[in-house]
Amino acid sequence: MDSRKRRRSRRRVKRYIARLLVLLILLSTLVVIVTAQHLKTPAGATEVIDAEATTSEPEQPRSTEIQPVETPVVEDVKPGYLHSDDVPLPDYLQETMQRACEEYGVPYSLALAIAECESSFDLEADSGVCWGLMQIHPINYAWLRELGIEPTEYEGNIVAGVLMIGQLLDKYGDTHKALMAYNCGETGAARLWKQGYFTTSYSRKVTQSSEKWQQIINGNIGG
Repeated sequence: MDSRKRRRSRRRVKRYIARLLVLLILLSTLVVIVTAQHLKTPAGATEVIDAEATTSEPEQPRSTEIQPVETPVVEDVKPGYLHSDDVPLPDYLQETMQRACEEYGVPYSLALAIAECESSFDLEADSGVCWGLMQIHPINYAWLRELGIEPTEYEGNIVAGVLMIGQLLDKYGDTHKALMAYNCGETGAARLWKQGYFTTSYSRKVTQSSEKWQQIINGNIGG
């Protein structure tokens, strides 16, 4: 009888121990899972943060309405100005010369002829005394600057030359005399006139060139 009780008691103890072991295993497993969850970054957390950091404001829908485009206004440009490839000057300097010719009553062809004979259209031409496209002598710089004309700049040099030949044409009423005064100075030209010379190789060269340029201008207008 005692032996039976002992066997039963042993079986109960074994079952108790087995259950206890199972319970311990379950508890251990649960502890491992909980610990891992605390130590591990929640799934998707990094992705959410990155998404927030890189997400920009939604792009505003573009208007499909056609906006009017304003045409820029170009001041002091007249449709009558010629831009010719035959003239070896940039368009803006061609316009500068034409405006000056209009203002001072000088034929455009004559201004082009002077530029050609004086400097061969070299904007930086320097004779050692006179400078620029129209070869302005420094003796004229002071009074030109008083008029707001800078003869040592490309545009100012052109305006100065056209102004000066315009004044000489008005004063003498003769193209050859005006050109002689432009080339020799009025004192030098007056000396030649006293000697009976009313043209020079320079004045003849310029007038011939002027005729050539007038034909070119007429051709451009006709074209």
